[in-house]
Amino acid sequence: MEVPGPLRELPRWYVTHSSHHGALDRFAGRDVTVVGAGQAALETAALLAEGGAAAVRIVARGNWLNWNTLPPAPDRGLWPALRNTGLGCG
Repeated sequence: MEVPGPLRELPRWYVTHSSHHGALDRFAGRDVTVVGAGQAALETAALLAEGGAAAVRIVARGNWLNWNTLPPAPDRGLWPALRNTGLGCG
């Protein structure tokens, strides 16, 4: 649960991690900024928009967003296949 350094001192009401939420209905009608460039940030932003947030922004430190990467090659060998058995490559 990475919260960027400059945001750690803000009150918990204003800064939370996506893993702290089940339902996002408390954000309906509010302006929300999601900090991150990965799948969790992008999915949270989409769910906020679908759930009625007044405005949703994504702020990322990098030059691109990481929704999904290319799938691994099918002939990558046994060890790499065993190491990468997650839910996906994004």
